[in-house]
Order: sequence, then C-alpha cells, then structure tokens
Amino acid sequence: MKSIEFLERDNVEEESTRIKEIINKNTSLRNGLNENEKAIFTRNVLTDLKYIENKSTFYKLLEVYKYYPLKTYPDLVKKAYCNFREELPKKKSIYLLPAISQQNYKVNSGIFMEYLMQGGFIDFIDIEKDMKNISFFRKYQYTDKEIVNMKKENSLVLLIDDFIGTGKSIRESQEYWKEQIGIKPEHCLTLVAMEAGYNSLQTDITLFVGEIVKYVENIDIQEIKKIADQLGVEVDGEYFDLTTLVTMLRTPNNTLPIFWKKPSINGGSAIFKR
Repeated sequence: MKSIEFLERDNVEEESTRIKEIINKNTSLRNGLNENEKAIFTRNVLTDLKYIENKSTFYKLLEVYKYYPLKTYPDLVKKAYCNFREELPKKKSIYLLPAISQQNYKVNSGIFMEYLMQGGFIDFIDIEKDMKNISFFRKYQYTDKEIVNMKKENSLVLLIDDFIGTGKSIRESQEYWKEQIGIKPEHCLTLVAMEAGYNSLQTDITLFVGEIVKYVENIDIQEIKKIADQLGVEVDGEYFDLTTLVTMLRTPNNTLPIFWKKPSINGGSAIFKR
C-alpha cells in the first residue's frame, strides 16, 4: 500500500498532466503563455486545487478561459481597425476618446489603446490594406474650434477601450464625453467584447470589435460559490450574473473572482492579474 506522501505525489502528477492538457487544448492559453508563465500558471492552479473539492468544475472553467496578453493586441487592433475603415471609409479626422470610469473619472485601459492607435502600427495596416492614411487626435480638453471640427462630415469622435463586458462603462463614457465636449460618441472601437454586452449596445453605439466572446454556459453558480469559499475568496453577487472568463493585460472585474482574487486560505497568488 502506498504511503500518504506517495498518494499526494501521484495526485500532483495527475493534476499537472491534466493542467498541461488543458493548456495545450485551450488555444488562448497555449499561445498566450510562454514557458515560464505556463510553469507559474500550473503552480498556482495546483496550489488552488489542494483546497477545491469539485475539481472537475474548476477544470471546465479553465478549458474555456480566454487569455489575451499584450502580444495578441496587434492582431485584435488590426481586425477592429479594418472593420472601422470598411464601415466608415470617408472619415479623415478621428478624435480618440478613451473610455472613462464614471466612478473615479480615471482613464483606464483606454489610454493604452490611444497609444496603439496613434503609433506607426496603424500606418503599416493602411499600407498593407492599400488604405489612405487618416489623422488621429488625442486630447482630454478641446477648444471650441476643435469641437466644431469634430462635427464636420469627414470627422468622427471614437470611443476606445480594450474590453467590453456588460457595456455599462461604455454608456457611462458616452455621457461623460457628452458633458465634456457636447457630443455623445456614437462609435466605439474595442479589442474584445462579450457577446451579451455587444448586443445590448447595438441600439446605442456602433461597435468595431477585434473578437466577440460568448458567455460561459451551463455553469453551476452554487459550485462556483463553494469553490470561492474553499479558497477563501470573497465574492460579490454581481459577478455571477456574467460568468465571464476573460483576461486582457489585466483581468476585468466581471471575470469570476476565483481567478483574479488572491486566495486567503493558502496565501498564494491569483492565477491571473487583476
């Protein structure tokens, strides 16, 4: 009969093999994580699994998790930008407006999107697709003359962000910029959007998206809450209405918190960064 030590070692080896299989099958994890990151990811998942009773549920969530690190951004920008140019080919002057948190009026990931949109990368896309260059403008305060220019037929104000969940932050940003410049943005470019948020915004704003992600279906919310309790992760009921499993440069807070909050039960690290 094997000792408890050997049984635990067998379990770790079995679980490590299962995690490796998940990484290999999940394209976003396989392509998004480098070898060192895969090792850290495996270590953090193994640490959590020690305290999780229903491991199969946790594995199922990892199988469908979407991971978009920085190196995936250029392709997503290209897709969203090409959609934008195809839809609005006559626009020549684009005023970039980052999505802004209504709670603290701080610019979040939208500011990083501005740099991506203004960099030489966009010029290369124009050359590749044989499209005429357009001008991008980026400010947080505009003069009356600039606001008048925004309203010209060949101009456009464009909200930008890297992720849309429910669409709440985009609606808040529309109202914020309407107060600031007297124009409510009617177009938004984003890298990734949840399908439900994308659909809910269609009547309010035209979206140009790199990739649309569906919500995870058939999740037993009670099992998720049990896992959260077992890990010592505090949760808020609002997260479970979304069942989002997405990490960008940072993890959106509507992703299930068991993946981005540090588990208090073991003092370990969160699997993905918030």
